[in-house]
Amino acid sequence: MLIGCGGDSNAEPSNGDADASLPAAEANTRVPALGHTTTPASQEAGAALQATTQERADELGCLSCHEGIEDIREEGSDMLAQIKAMGITHSDPGGCVVCHGGNPQATTADAAHRGTPETMPPNGPEDFYPDPGSIWVANRTCGMCHPNYVYRLERSLMNTEAGKIQGNLHTWG
Repeated sequence: MLIGCGGDSNAEPSNGDADASLPAAEANTRVPALGHTTTPASQEAGAALQATTQERADELGCLSCHEGIEDIREEGSDMLAQIKAMGITHSDPGGCVVCHGGNPQATTADAAHRGTPETMPPNGPEDFYPDPGSIWVANRTCGMCHPNYVYRLERSLMNTEAGKIQGNLHTWG
C-alpha cells in the first residue's frame, strides 16, 4: 500500500453528478474508478494521471501514473523490501498491487483500478481496493502476510467498542 493512493479518503461520496450548489465551472464530480470527488482544478492537474504509455506501465507498474507517492513504510524497512519484492513478481516494482490489487500493466485509470494480476495468490486481493486497511478486505490484504492480524483487528477495541461503558463509568463515576 502506498499512502495517498486511491484519492482523498475524507472526500464526501458523490452520485457522479455535478454539485448543483456550485457554478458549473466549480462543480465537484465523482471519478467512478477511483471513488473520490474532484474539482475542475484537480481534474486538470490530474489529467496526466488518467493515462500512461504501455512502456511506462511495463517499466513502472502503478508508479507510471502515481510516481512520487510516498512508500507505506520507511525506506530500508524489511516490510517495504518484502512488499516491493512481491510486487516485482506481479509486474509492479513499487509493490502497490500487493495490497491494493488492480492492474499495474494497464494504461488508463479505469483499467488500472480493476481486477488483479493473474499471478496474485488465491488469498490476495480479488479486485482493486482503494483502502486495503479496511476491515472488510483485511483478510485479503494485510491477512495475506499477517494471518493473525485479521483476528485481532476484528476483536479490537476500535472495532467492537468493548468496554466503552465501563471506561466511562470508571472515569465519570
